[in-house]
Amino acid sequence: MGSDIPPQPEALDLAARFPHLTAICRELAEGAVFATRLDVATIADGRLYWGTFGKHAARATSNDLFELHCLTKPIVAWTLLEVANRHGVDPLEPIGTILGPSRFDDAVTIAGICNHTSRLALPSGLDWIATDPSRRPALADLRQEEGGSWYSEVGAWVAADATISTLERRPAAEVVAEVIGRCDADAMIGTPVPDDRNVVVPVAGLPDAAVPMLHVEHPTFQARLGVPFGGFGSVVGYVRFLRQIARAIRDESTALEVGRTLIESIAKPRAVSHDDTWRRPAGFRYGMVDGTTPGEAGDGTCLTMFAGIASGAGLVDLHRDRQVAFASNGASFDADDHRFVRRSVLGAFLRDTDVAATT
Repeated sequence: MGSDIPPQPEALDLAARFPHLTAICRELAEGAVFATRLDVATIADGRLYWGTFGKHAARATSNDLFELHCLTKPIVAWTLLEVANRHGVDPLEPIGTILGPSRFDDAVTIAGICNHTSRLALPSGLDWIATDPSRRPALADLRQEEGGSWYSEVGAWVAADATISTLERRPAAEVVAEVIGRCDADAMIGTPVPDDRNVVVPVAGLPDAAVPMLHVEHPTFQARLGVPFGGFGSVVGYVRFLRQIARAIRDESTALEVGRTLIESIAKPRAVSHDDTWRRPAGFRYGMVDGTTPGEAGDGTCLTMFAGIASGAGLVDLHRDRQVAFASNGASFDADDHRFVRRSVLGAFLRDTDVAATT
């Protein structure tokens, strides 16, 4: 539907086209440096590539699902932008005009939610996952940090969920699913995984121990994470969504129904936030980090997003037609682990495509 690239990835050409990317993925997965399986999908030169690495590669398919965690954020952010566009909502207006009077200040806007400048900082992602849905804080219970500009983890996405549901008068997960379908993104956010789909289970501790994480293994936990963190998808589907983001920002034909005026207005509030969960300063746009991975400083060249716990990441180059996404079963709560994997994989992809552009 929303894709302009071949429906099937070209697995056999990955090593020839991306030698550095192939080498680092093989090292990370087959050497059990961080994970025992790592999948990568890229779009470059109008072609879709996919590769899988690790001891289970022979049985792997490009349709296998990984837990997305924070990789859901760009999908939810662009759904929120679509809804705002459809209902004529100014992304710079406080969401109190939509949800009714609140105790939040004017920083809690659609733009503030997508750019992580709303200062809605609590609860943490791990607290949210570990808490039964009946005891999770409602929108009215959230609070803002005083001063500065804070990375707005779960709180912002609770506000996004409420805004989408209120404007559309239906569950946010249903609206998100429509956007995903239009973009051929092959993901489930806030909805259970179908029984016939294979989920790559993250491992805890040393990769060779292969101890499954309960919230992925048990169907009750799969269903209860909700829109902020409940996401499963294939890397091929995810990179397709990243391509739609790139086309929308470059004002090209895209499956995302977001007006040009709205896209330009939301790019303005780009203040650097403090990512308290992963201990780093970062500027955000459209639910993604404004940065040039493998470095962390933002200069408007690329947008990236990464997932903690079960490591994965995606990158959108805003100036060149290239996108990449990877996901693994390597589970860790150490920010340095994820930073190393992210920089290694995305850095190798950029190196390969930079070399190809000069030859």
